[in-house]
Amino acid sequence: MVKEDSADIHRVIPTFKHADQNLFLNMVHVALKIRSDMLSHPKQEGIVISEDRAIDSIPNSLYMFLNLLLGGQRLLEDDNSDDDDKNTDKRQLRILSIAQDLMYTASGDKFLTPKHIGLASTLHQATRSKELVNMFHLAGHVMSYREVIKLDTALAKKTLETMGGDGAVVPPNLVKGRFVHFSADNVDINEYTLDGKGTFHATQVAAWQRGPSEGQKMTMQSYNLIILAAWLNAVFWSSMPVVGWASYAPDPTGATCTINWRNNDASFISYTMAVIVVNFILPLSIMLYCYYNVSVTMKRYKASNELDSVNMDWTDQMDVTKMSIVMIVMFLVAWSPYSIVCLWASFGDPKRIPAAMAIIAPLFAKSSTFYNPCIYVIANKK
Repeated sequence: MVKEDSADIHRVIPTFKHADQNLFLNMVHVALKIRSDMLSHPKQEGIVISEDRAIDSIPNSLYMFLNLLLGGQRLLEDDNSDDDDKNTDKRQLRILSIAQDLMYTASGDKFLTPKHIGLASTLHQATRSKELVNMFHLAGHVMSYREVIKLDTALAKKTLETMGGDGAVVPPNLVKGRFVHFSADNVDINEYTLDGKGTFHATQVAAWQRGPSEGQKMTMQSYNLIILAAWLNAVFWSSMPVVGWASYAPDPTGATCTINWRNNDASFISYTMAVIVVNFILPLSIMLYCYYNVSVTMKRYKASNELDSVNMDWTDQMDVTKMSIVMIVMFLVAWSPYSIVCLWASFGDPKRIPAAMAIIAPLFAKSSTFYNPCIYVIANKK
């Protein structure tokens, strides 16, 4: 309604009142629940401007509410054929835009979404207008001009820190052995002035590559070759005692067969040493070397604050590293007892090996096929 004052006219936003008190209370509960989800939603680390990051920056309850609000009840129905893909994509983009504005406003301008960072930087870069940026900021669409300047300053300082003595900045995620493209352009600011003051001119060269930044991707053929190599390795070492290199014999329980470590002749010793080196020491050395270099690389990136500049989810990478450490430990638990028994039989008296140890060691080794799937299932968040 419009309320007239003696001096001037003020527009008053009407207060919503519904005849059904229960319906009104339900609306209040829904609004408070969505607001709670918005305020408790985790902030995204780093500066990544993408649609996926925008989706991650809003809670599911807010997205569902806006989708129903703008799309209507037909979204709940099984047949949505009336809505073509073009209209659906347009509505989803607008929902993401509105949701990010709501997240920014509800947090008191503290929750910086990809929209508020990217649109503010683009607007400032295109116009260099403080007034225009602040105008969009007052409407809740971009972060403040002050935040834009802070971001530009931080990016400039980061660039200066990584700049070499010749003034060049080499991107840290360039892949060795892949073709590098170079693009050059001029940067001109206020070049049309009478006195030449306040002007800026520079030439910028950008280096870039095609393809994933993390290097060559594993293909299905690569996985098949690795699996085939593992099976061929297993068939080779399991068939050698059959053809005469060492021999098989029943284990102390008599239930299964194992390597005949009671007969520690030259054939047994050479076979045992070869198995331990190829199937225990070599895989363990490779795993330790690889994960040590992963740890060193991540510490170096973290120390130089370069993790934020790489478009990767480093939380997932840390989880994979922790899972790999657990796999190494379980590899040692599974195969160390069996290796000790084999070394004892090769260089000591096999008759003095305790029966319990002779039984447990092969069981631990055979259980190694059970450990890895369990670790994957427990550690995989998806």
